[in-house]
Amino acid sequence: MSLKKDFTLGIFYTSVAKYSGLIIQVVITAILARLLTPADFGVVAIATVLIQFFNTISEAGIGPAIIQKKELTSGEIDAIFTFTVLLGLLLSIIFYFCSGFIAEYYDNGALVMVCRLLSVLILFSSIDIVTNSLLLKQKKFKAIAIRTVAVQLVVGALSIYFAYEGWGMYALVFSAIASKVVIFIVNYCYNPLKINFQFECLAKIRSYSFYQFCFNIVNYFSRNADKLIVGKFIGMSQLGYYEKSYRLMMLPLSNITYVFTPVMHPIFSELQNERERMFANYLKLIKILGILSFPVTIFLFFNAKELVLLFFGNQWEASVLPFKILSLTAALQIIHATAGGIFQAIDDTKGLFIVSFISACLMVGGFIISAMCFHTIEAVAYSFLITCTLSSLILFQ
Repeated sequence: MSLKKDFTLGIFYTSVAKYSGLIIQVVITAILARLLTPADFGVVAIATVLIQFFNTISEAGIGPAIIQKKELTSGEIDAIFTFTVLLGLLLSIIFYFCSGFIAEYYDNGALVMVCRLLSVLILFSSIDIVTNSLLLKQKKFKAIAIRTVAVQLVVGALSIYFAYEGWGMYALVFSAIASKVVIFIVNYCYNPLKINFQFECLAKIRSYSFYQFCFNIVNYFSRNADKLIVGKFIGMSQLGYYEKSYRLMMLPLSNITYVFTPVMHPIFSELQNERERMFANYLKLIKILGILSFPVTIFLFFNAKELVLLFFGNQWEASVLPFKILSLTAALQIIHATAGGIFQAIDDTKGLFIVSFISACLMVGGFIISAMCFHTIEAVAYSFLITCTLSSLILFQ
């Protein structure tokens, strides 16, 4: 199959999955926002951010390495899968026993049980790394699309039911756990893997995965430091408002870039020895994204209040101004998000790490200064805008 046909089919199926999922997500979020409080969302947001850190450790750059390294045998893939099972189990146990310290640090007792329950996510996220990467490597974008939409629809409906029945924040906890478990089961059915303790094969992916892992860690902090800092220095309720404005801003970002980014690495990795052809195709992609993203940014900025009140209700009006500020970063982030796939496809995860490290230092420093000096979520949003602009200049200079 030609590169153009592979890319077109990949984009088509990921588009169907993402935009169907967008409709489902918007409806579910709008309903849950009226059934739950900002504090409920704030508590789960903190736990989820911390879970993502442990997930980043367990991923260890393995997923992209499996896609990139075409010479891996089935036995070696089994061994890598076994490694992820052991690592995920260890990290989930560590997180479970850290729940008390997390609750004490944020002075919120509800975090103890929430963190203990969500520790299951770390295990299933870890053991799903290989199975999900194999689906991408095999270019089974249609299967991924069907799986994603079905899980969102069923689990989302159940979370609404549990919220209506008075589960509070635990409706959100259920949604997170059920989604991850079901996705792993489906992925495993496509690629059943065995236990293999011959870990010598890890040397084959070590160099590539190490810098990918470093990038993932740095990217985690640049993406989540704002929420961790807001929760600590400004408060859980304000974090709930900030988190809602951030998620609403991310809807167009994730639903435009996600159509391209899952397809980019599997397809462009086939051109890792034809860099001129790869970059020519990448420039075409950037032009398309530019045409799509800047009108979206303008629309979000001038319709900020209407969008927030439409999706979340009048009780979330405090999210309007931070959303308006954050929306100005949408176009930059959409274009920025595609760079990782190119670095991965040309085997330059070291360069990806270096660029992301510089950007992360700018972002985290800006978040700390804005939160500690101004104590408002609007100041944190302005900091995000400024540092995101500087990071884009560094990346594309």
